[in-house]
Amino acid sequence: GTDKGLGSVPIYNAIRNSVVACIKHFEVSYTVAGIIHGILAIECWLLFEQSFHLVCMSKLGFGLWYSLRNPAQWARPITDVYDQTLRQIAWAETIGYDDVWLTEHHFCEDGHAPSILPLCAAVAARTHRIRIGTSVLLLPLYHPVRVAEDAATIDILSHGRFELGVGVGYR
Repeated sequence: GTDKGLGSVPIYNAIRNSVVACIKHFEVSYTVAGIIHGILAIECWLLFEQSFHLVCMSKLGFGLWYSLRNPAQWARPITDVYDQTLRQIAWAETIGYDDVWLTEHHFCEDGHAPSILPLCAAVAARTHRIRIGTSVLLLPLYHPVRVAEDAATIDILSHGRFELGVGVGYR
């Protein structure tokens, strides 16, 4: 369709009008504080313009999140869990999903994925468009150079579709 611009979005107009009113208010203040506030209001406006365009005007995407858990009450062979998850991710890409996020957890009875970088590499090998991310890799458990090299390798295998999310720990 035709793009009517940002002015066609009601929330944009409401916020823009508030910011413009704020700027006009500060323009009538001749004190140093008023000038500084006016400059800050203009800077806020410019940031708002950029942020609004990036967030509100971009395409809404859909993603998936996997932990590869295998609870006892529904237990299956772990190889089946991994195979079926990888097939489902590849299928999700064909029906339009935009990203997949894999998470890790350690020493869990239910098989929660303990090592997600190899899983990300497996996803990269089976897909062509979907973005692949870690949510999150527990960085203190790894050597940082190894994580950087493995992440770079996955990014190469995925042709730039990999996003590394890291955390310091759990609990």
